[in-house]
Amino acid sequence: MADFCSLLPPNATEFERTLEQATSRVGTVPVEIRNYWNADLIPRNLMPWLGWEWSVDSWDPDWDIKTKRNVLRDAFRYHQYKGTRQSVVDAINDLGSNIDIKEWWQYSNPKTPHTFDAFVDSVSGSGSGEFQYQLIHAIDNAKPVRSHYTLTVATNACGSLNIYGYGRVARFQRLYLQEHLTFNILLHRFVHVVWPSFWNES
Repeated sequence: MADFCSLLPPNATEFERTLEQATSRVGTVPVEIRNYWNADLIPRNLMPWLGWEWSVDSWDPDWDIKTKRNVLRDAFRYHQYKGTRQSVVDAINDLGSNIDIKEWWQYSNPKTPHTFDAFVDSVSGSGSGEFQYQLIHAIDNAKPVRSHYTLTVATNACGSLNIYGYGRVARFQRLYLQEHLTFNILLHRFVHVVWPSFWNES
């Protein structure tokens, strides 16, 4: 290394000089530490650790990469106003859904103080129990501790509806009891029916 300038004194040992030369190249190793603290640039496998460092309340390993980056990106702002209405809205939006909140005082007949109704439109199309658990967990972490709520989840679904019909051959037969009570029985062809001995067929 022609451009290497030693900082060791003249009486340094050979081992010390060799160690100095080896460690002098550490600064040239590309380690982009800054990217590990950037929600948009951090590698996928390190995201859970950054979420832990930033005290992310809700995290699911099965989230897609976009959702994970959104949660990390909003972590600081979320903690600044955690416990407010907007923090609940942002927590649900990060999960890919929309939420409408109606608080107790917004009704014509006010409800119990410090309660609210949450109406979630699951635009992500997920109506599974696991997804609903994530919604509840997100709201519980974001809402004021004193507040209680009811949750209504609506899932948008698109598809086609096909209507089918079929016919079946049958015959109508009138049967009588000994007490002359009349019953109308629909007997299906090809079905073997064993009647008790007290039935008399007319």
